[in-house]
Amino acid sequence: MKRIISLLLAIIVLMGTAVIAEDKITVIINGCTLESDTSPVIVEGRTLLPVRAICEAVGANVSFDNETRTVTAKGYDYTLVLRIGDNSIKLYMGSDDFLESQCDVPPMIIDGRTFLPLRALCEALDFKVSWDEKTKTVTAEQAVFPEKNDDGGVKLDRSLVKIHGRFYSDDGKIVSSQPASGIELRFKGTKLSLSLKADKDAYVHIFTDGKEELFLNYEDDNRKFLPAGENRITLCENLDNGIHTVKILKANEGAYNKITWNAAYTDGEILAPVIAKTKKIQFVGDSITCAASSLNFPENANGSGNGIKYEDSLHSYACYVGRAFDADVELFAKSGLSMYNCMGENPPRYEKTDPFAGIGETWNHENFEPDLIVQFNWINEYLGKVQRDGIKPEIIKDVYVEMIKMFRRDHPNAKLMMVSRSDQTEFIKILNSAIEEYGKDNDMSWIGILTYDKSVLVNPGHPHPEGQANIAKAFIPQIEKFMGWTAGK
Repeated sequence: MKRIISLLLAIIVLMGTAVIAEDKITVIINGCTLESDTSPVIVEGRTLLPVRAICEAVGANVSFDNETRTVTAKGYDYTLVLRIGDNSIKLYMGSDDFLESQCDVPPMIIDGRTFLPLRALCEALDFKVSWDEKTKTVTAEQAVFPEKNDDGGVKLDRSLVKIHGRFYSDDGKIVSSQPASGIELRFKGTKLSLSLKADKDAYVHIFTDGKEELFLNYEDDNRKFLPAGENRITLCENLDNGIHTVKILKANEGAYNKITWNAAYTDGEILAPVIAKTKKIQFVGDSITCAASSLNFPENANGSGNGIKYEDSLHSYACYVGRAFDADVELFAKSGLSMYNCMGENPPRYEKTDPFAGIGETWNHENFEPDLIVQFNWINEYLGKVQRDGIKPEIIKDVYVEMIKMFRRDHPNAKLMMVSRSDQTEFIKILNSAIEEYGKDNDMSWIGILTYDKSVLVNPGHPHPEGQANIAKAFIPQIEKFMGWTAGK
């Protein structure tokens, strides 16, 4: 059990009653500034934070039962239960038994938002907390308890890494398969290496300290090749002795390879991982979303080269959009994927971790609750199923109605934007008819259509990085308007 109870009364003593509500309070968790559209507030000398922002930042999934007015925050090995207006806080750790504590100020609803006393989180999770009166800053560093192997490596688990994309556990080890999935570590020292296993040859990207540099001219390939089997790779070295972050992400889709993350090695110490981003976007798509056949090597001038050499999901429009909005992203994507085939199975493929990599276990959607779902399957749906295979548009419409219902069921707080190229007016009619059909009995204000122009693609086949970047540029202002977001913030 990595989480322990620790009554950190010191934070309350440190903060005292000097802070007034109109002062701006900065909260830094695990080296990252907590961002929220609602600022912390002071009630009776105690700091209250937006419950969803604070809990999701440390990897907990939040739900609210309006009938019982109960807030439930689920981490991977604990559950925190609070009730609006009730000072009692219950912490469950993997069983029906719970530990109960009391807080001076109960959770409350302010201007329609649920606020949680900071002390509640600090009592449930082991934090070292400090208060800077001059800057009005709360700094919280979560303690972790790394388990070391005989060779000194730190065995990786969910308490030590931030996981990107879908994953599953193989005898306690984290396995990634979907495109752009992987892990992010935070450490104090000058170097970091990693032991991992690739079931087949694979490519990955390694980013240090947030420097996600990619090149549209791909003559110089800045991916790292991983041969199949056990690997020990250097992620970074010769850094200034201090706190650093390293992110390693798959460049290929799950049908090509999957990677097991085993252990980390450093000359310093592994720290608690960085917190979740404020914005979260999920992309459901086909080869375009995977950025298959996209790399602009001379022999791939028309964007038709196959295999891992030519595929780099970090160059997909999806990842460009994610970086533009500084969002965490999850890709559920495979070359050739259509929603007609996805929804034709029971349960739909979307409900599984990665059926394309042979991972058929049920995916827990609480692991990633997106603010926005972008669904990009129009090519295989319309050019493939309708025009090539002769599937009637009415059938595709019905498939999309069921798809919309599925997304709403799995992610009730997310918005949805479905993609079509702007000149495909017949497919746009299918999308609109699906929205209207769903809207007969349901609110449809959370659904929109996202388009791009054929002229942005640069090359005739699968888009090269330039074309992928251009698709993202076309999407960004539409997403800004639909979501009320601003790119670059």
